[in-house]
Amino acid sequence: MITEKEILLRIQQNPDEHLASYDLEYYHAYWLGYTLALYENGITEINIIVSRDKFEEYLKDKYQLIEYPCNIRYESYLELITSSKKDFFDLYISEQLSAARDLKIKNKPERIFFGKSYTVEECFGAICKRPGMYFGNNFSSMHIGSFILGYKWASKDYSLKKSVLMKNYSNFQTWYDTKEPFSIGYPWYKTMLICTFYNYRDSFYCFLQDYTDFLEGKDSDFRLHESVNIALEEIMKNQ
Repeated sequence: MITEKEILLRIQQNPDEHLASYDLEYYHAYWLGYTLALYENGITEINIIVSRDKFEEYLKDKYQLIEYPCNIRYESYLELITSSKKDFFDLYISEQLSAARDLKIKNKPERIFFGKSYTVEECFGAICKRPGMYFGNNFSSMHIGSFILGYKWASKDYSLKKSVLMKNYSNFQTWYDTKEPFSIGYPWYKTMLICTFYNYRDSFYCFLQDYTDFLEGKDSDFRLHESVNIALEEIMKNQ
């Protein structure tokens, strides 16, 4: 069984193969996709480094952090004392390993639970409807990209059956390459962020629109032709 420690160290060594960007925020999206793939295939436990509650207590004690009445994640403090997203993620990994060592935790299994929506298609639909609930306020195409990469790697690690979403994944990249040929060889989730001038939310909604067109079998230039037709109709009306 692959452990969270192995996953984190593997990501640290080669982040481009796992995350849309080397950022803890995207790792959480990756982990969501990874654990969903396991749950969907009947694997209900995974060995984590340290539970969230114990890790939060560990950070609070180590850095002598003030206890707040509201639900604040103490790992956020690590971001305050680092100068980049990379340093933050590296420190997070280091502190996770330190917590497990100092607390003498070995191969702690954690139960995977997704409630009623346990298939990837159902969970994916819920994410598309309420992205902020799963990814936070700065949800973007990059989060979806990391989520899918997490699912993809779990499928590879455990030789799982492919879901409909995963079967569509590579085909969608090909479809999107014909829409934005300048980006061939570049992942769609990064291209969408560029095309929306790094507006995170817009990049997410750009994904929803394009992915819907793809699933409905529309040509990749469908929106362009539609815009041209609307413009021509307006010109004809004014003549």
